[in-house]
Amino acid sequence: MIELNLKYIAVAFVNIENFETIPENASILMDLFGSKGYIPSTFYEINDKSKPTLRYQISTPNGEWQIRFSRRRIDIQKMTQDISGSDIGEINDFTREAKELFSVFFNKFELKANRLSLVSSGLTTKYNRDLIADIYSRLIVPIKYYKINQPKEWNLRSIARIPIELSQKGEEFNVITVISRAQVHLTTEIQTQEDVLIADYDKLLIEFDINTVPDNISDRLSSSVLPVFFDNAIEIRQSIIDDIKEVINA
Repeated sequence: MIELNLKYIAVAFVNIENFETIPENASILMDLFGSKGYIPSTFYEINDKSKPTLRYQISTPNGEWQIRFSRRRIDIQKMTQDISGSDIGEINDFTREAKELFSVFFNKFELKANRLSLVSSGLTTKYNRDLIADIYSRLIVPIKYYKINQPKEWNLRSIARIPIELSQKGEEFNVITVISRAQVHLTTEIQTQEDVLIADYDKLLIEFDINTVPDNISDRLSSSVLPVFFDNAIEIRQSIIDDIKEVINA
């Protein structure tokens, strides 16, 4: 159903404020991740209550993979470099690599996180405008005005909270799904600069953010719970995708 995966982000909320931008830590990053082709650099983390802080990040040469080491979170991100058709692969492959990357850093410093999150977004196959109007009416019960005047833009954002067992302890997941109409406008020259074909079509943009709730702020989630977290998050994500597919094909 999802034809083009655009972005995957895995986040571990962990206190690494003391992992400062000093040469010793740059050497540690190279020792841990250099064999995978990551190159260290820096970025400014914008904080609400203090001045921007210089932090380390590492990325692959083409920028497809990036890991940011902020003061209180680590973000592992994989993003498409070409929205016209460069897919970033399956989410199972991403989480398998993310688990390894997190574990290497967690085990080096004996870290535990207080929250975990898996974010993803992707575009579906093309749909004609009539089918998009039908999908809108199936997903969202519109008021009379929007039944008559089909919205040019729309999105459906839903949040559920469900219990999950991680490391023999009860946790709760926030399951956030956003379904939006994505209009694509492709311009292609035919013979001259004035002779242009405009190809218009619609897709659905489907976004997920599945995370442990922020209520419990204790550092309790070690690298050993990462497989359980990601497996549950992927299973929930796929279940929702199947439900969306069922609505579309109804």
